[in-house]
Amino acid sequence: MAETKATRKELFARIMEAMADDPEVVEMCGKYIEQLSKKRETKAQKAAAEFAEGVKEYMTEMGEPLTNREIAEHFEVTGQKITGALRRLMTLGAVTRINGKKSTDAPKYAVA
Repeated sequence: MAETKATRKELFARIMEAMADDPEVVEMCGKYIEQLSKKRETKAQKAAAEFAEGVKEYMTEMGEPLTNREIAEHFEVTGQKITGALRRLMTLGAVTRINGKKSTDAPKYAVA
């Protein structure tokens, strides 16, 4: 059976415990543990968040509810990319979905 190796975070915690009498080492290990604990955001996640913010700004400028297709045409991207941005904005509570009167009507989205 293969043994699992300790993570960096676990190793720094062990060093901190073993050298508890040296405040400089404890402080350094604490900083490393804090850095390793932070959640990292990828470039793709940042780009998606920035694009979603751009969609929200455009919708605010227009001032009226828009369909996915109308927004996609403005940004010259696929409807799939707009759907992702709109889902992100709806999760944040920045945009609301307005269903059409008929089931065949495309839903519209408005800034909350």
